[in-house]
Amino acid sequence: MIKPAIVAVGYNRPDSMYRLLTSIANVRFPFEDITLIVSIDQSDKSDDVEAVAEGVPWNHGKKVIRRFSERQGLRKHVLQCGDLSNEYGAVIILEDDLVVSPSFYQYTLEAVNFYKDEPSLAGIALYSHRWNGYANLQFIPMRNEYDAYFGQYSITWGQCWTKKQWQEFKTWYSEHQDKLPDENKYMPKGILQWSKQSWGKYFVSYIVEMNLFYLIPYVSLTTNFTDVGQHNDHADSSHQVPLMEGLKTGYRFPQEAESIKYDVFFERIFNDQMIPGISGNNVCVNLNLTKLTTYGKEYLLTTTELPMEKMASYAMAMHPIDANVVHDISGNDIFLYKCGQTELDLNEDRLLEKRLNYEMYGYYWKSLFVEGQKRFCRALKRKFASCRKK
Repeated sequence: MIKPAIVAVGYNRPDSMYRLLTSIANVRFPFEDITLIVSIDQSDKSDDVEAVAEGVPWNHGKKVIRRFSERQGLRKHVLQCGDLSNEYGAVIILEDDLVVSPSFYQYTLEAVNFYKDEPSLAGIALYSHRWNGYANLQFIPMRNEYDAYFGQYSITWGQCWTKKQWQEFKTWYSEHQDKLPDENKYMPKGILQWSKQSWGKYFVSYIVEMNLFYLIPYVSLTTNFTDVGQHNDHADSSHQVPLMEGLKTGYRFPQEAESIKYDVFFERIFNDQMIPGISGNNVCVNLNLTKLTTYGKEYLLTTTELPMEKMASYAMAMHPIDANVVHDISGNDIFLYKCGQTELDLNEDRLLEKRLNYEMYGYYWKSLFVEGQKRFCRALKRKFASCRKK
């Protein structure tokens, strides 16, 4: 059995580290020989972070505190933490602005051992997205009878890698380090604009290039506080998600062919049964309007009306949006076009009013307008304050 070590990654936020370590220590673990590693990058608060690491009790195995004498930076630091999988067989990486569910270790333990020989998985995610940041839309994955699904988008807020998964990524990384292109039509535009300190943009680039996936839980095992720090100038709750409470055991995991899947754009990957007579691999799904090409696929599924041969149309009624296609809900909001096998360029269209109304449910538009004005003013104040400091 693989027993993942837990790695808490910190820099200069002792309060955040205390919150994370306390949430870990309060978990009911299935056995008492689990290694906890607290990895601390060098900063002017390293002494405070180390004191927190020493002070929070750990009664479930060995505690290791490692502290760098020179600043590593986030990317290098996390990559070195991933390398610990070579020693422990698997590692759970938790940055200090997270807290964990009481079920986080049980879920990871079961998932790692269920999928230890699965070649299509690059890692086990603990965080479950509720927001598509590339399209600024909520994200709700379709459910089936299983507790998790396969997705390609970046997971940097709690993840587990086995030794084998990590070694395969590091082989790829050695050939791509500091060589990511400025443009990549297979990726959302925002990803390649992430900081040079981002390890996540390398890992998601690897996933897309190699056509791999994360296993992603439907109910999150971590949540993110987005604390003020090196890469955040203010705290907010944008990435807080509902957290699994209590201890759940006996997770049901799908084989790859049984899993619901989403690509890196948060778009559904259809199988061959969903649209009668059409192979899922032949459909470019662009319901969120963030893709810039059809990738040479013969069919295009979109919410934009185009001067092309229309094969079918669907309503925008069920949630999530891909459910309207899966359940063949007739309407005139989502369109399936036949575009041939020529790669067509797409525009990053603005969302139509009907899509915004669909997303807003019953929210009153005047309330949203007033709140939008307030947030805009706060953002301007922060911007001006930042400029004055410079």
